[in-house]
Amino acid sequence: MRSIFIFLSKLLKKLLFIDWNGYDLNHKSIDYVIGHYRLYELIKDVPGHIIELGTGSGRNSLIFGSIIKLNNQAKYKHVYGFDTFSGYPKNVLESNKHFDSKAHTSFSFDDVKLRMLQNNLSDVVDLIKGSLPKSLEDFLNKEIYSFSKGGLKISLIYVDCNDYETAKNSLMILKKYLSKGAVIAIDENKLGGETKALDFLSNTIDKPIMQWKSGGVISSYIII
Repeated sequence: MRSIFIFLSKLLKKLLFIDWNGYDLNHKSIDYVIGHYRLYELIKDVPGHIIELGTGSGRNSLIFGSIIKLNNQAKYKHVYGFDTFSGYPKNVLESNKHFDSKAHTSFSFDDVKLRMLQNNLSDVVDLIKGSLPKSLEDFLNKEIYSFSKGGLKISLIYVDCNDYETAKNSLMILKKYLSKGAVIAIDENKLGGETKALDFLSNTIDKPIMQWKSGGVISSYIII
C-alpha cells in the first residue's frame, strides 16, 4: 500500500507541477489519477495493450504508461495513443456544430512526444498521428509495433474523442482484438457521442454497460 501511495504522489507531482496547463493539486485532480489507477486494476491481469482513442495533451497516456511501469509490465503491455494532435478534423466539426474548433490544439504531436520522453515513457507509449479510424487501420497493417500483423491483443480501450461516428467506427474495428476480460471505458461525464457509441457496441456484442463508481472522469464501461 505504501508503494502505491508513493507512486501516486510522484505521479501527481509529474502531472500537476511540471507545466501541465495550469493544473493545481486539488481533490479533483487526485480523484482523476486514482480513477485511472482503479481502472488499470481491472485489466492488470488481462493480456493485451491499451488503446487510447483521443490522446490530446497526453495526460492519460502518461498516467497509464507510468502505472504499467509500476507493475513491471512494460515488456508486454504498451499504450497506443491515437489523435490528430491538431484538433478536431473538418468532417467532425461539420457533424458537430457545437464542438469548439480551437479545442485540443494547444499540444502538438512533438509536444506530447517530448512529454513522454521527459518522463521516461518512450519505451511504453507509442503515439499515432492521424484521423480516426483511418489511422487505426494503418496501424493494424504495420508490423513496426510490439505485435505481429493480425496478432494485436487489447486489454483496454479508453475512449476520449467525443465524436459518435469516430468512436463507433473505431470500436467496431477493434472489437475482434479484445481479450476476454478486456474493458472499454469512456471519458464522458456529460452524455454525448461516446456514450452513444458505447451503447451501439453494447447492443452489437450483447454486453451490458456498467456505471463507473470509482472517481475520475470515467463515466461508464463494458467488460468483455
